[in-house]
Amino acid sequence: MTSNNKHYILLISLLLALVIITVVFISTLNQDDPAPLDDNFAQSVKKPDYHFAVITPSSYDPFWSDVKKGAFKAAREFNVAVEFNGPRFSNLEEELQYLNIAIASNLDGIATHVPDETMFTPVINDAVSRDIPVVTIESDAKHSKRLAYIGNNNYEVGSVGGKLAAEASGGNAKVAVILNGYNPEAGDVSQNLRITGFKDAVKDYKGKVDIEVIRISGMGLFSASEIANELITNNPQINTIFCTNPRDTLGVTQMVVDLNKVGQIKIIGYGSDTEILRYIEKNVIFGSVVSDPQDMGYKAIRSLYELKTTKRTSAYVGTEVYAVTKANAGTLIIEESNK
Repeated sequence: MTSNNKHYILLISLLLALVIITVVFISTLNQDDPAPLDDNFAQSVKKPDYHFAVITPSSYDPFWSDVKKGAFKAAREFNVAVEFNGPRFSNLEEELQYLNIAIASNLDGIATHVPDETMFTPVINDAVSRDIPVVTIESDAKHSKRLAYIGNNNYEVGSVGGKLAAEASGGNAKVAVILNGYNPEAGDVSQNLRITGFKDAVKDYKGKVDIEVIRISGMGLFSASEIANELITNNPQINTIFCTNPRDTLGVTQMVVDLNKVGQIKIIGYGSDTEILRYIEKNVIFGSVVSDPQDMGYKAIRSLYELKTTKRTSAYVGTEVYAVTKANAGTLIIEESNK
């Protein structure tokens, strides 16, 4: 085959590829069904009415992946575009940067997680002063000008965790609590409420349930594993660990298994992803505090939509909090597999 023939065949191949790409692109534009443009962006049919952003503490955490599913469901239902932004692992400065970018982009509304109320309040207030409605999700900045909070009653999260810890230990527990992104000097109200709820829930038990130590997790699964290793090695009195984050729950569980401490260290987790539920079924995790992150994401977008269309929404939009143990873990596994 001559060089000219080779060039001719290559040219024809490139033209065919271009035609195929063009046809697929036009087909995508004309389709009636909503579809995500990528993993972190979804819009409804053709022209969305509004463009919202959700700012999260982690794009890796299974909890926030479920929040995203709920937000994208609402995007399709309310004919809006929703983009999901956040650091891969917890990073306060990076999360704040995403919030500032959303404001600078003059979006129609923002739902943001708040890891530090002191730092985030002036930025939230700046957005509202520019007529960009802001709602907080999962953790609140109640002293800011945010227009609504969507999430758990964090006192109830701590209370359910405390009851599980007391039940797991027979009312006699030395507890380590691992909080994700908690900064004691920042006055993080949501996390403080979890500690308060935990303490109030256990104070009336006949035995004694004490929080011995509080640790702060940060950069992903291995952070929680390292913290658990340190806790178990240096605090032999610890017999119960309470996690407030699904990722931390799995990291702690892995370390307890690796150190051959299953049964000796009772784990109270957070979240209902399938791996956590299966650990509960196998008696590796005693129980887990569960909310509905998909419902949280859905309601955040719904609240922003209401603020744009009616100029009002509920100031507090709650999601259910309940305990999962071996008695009901199997039912939840079936529900998760059917989603």
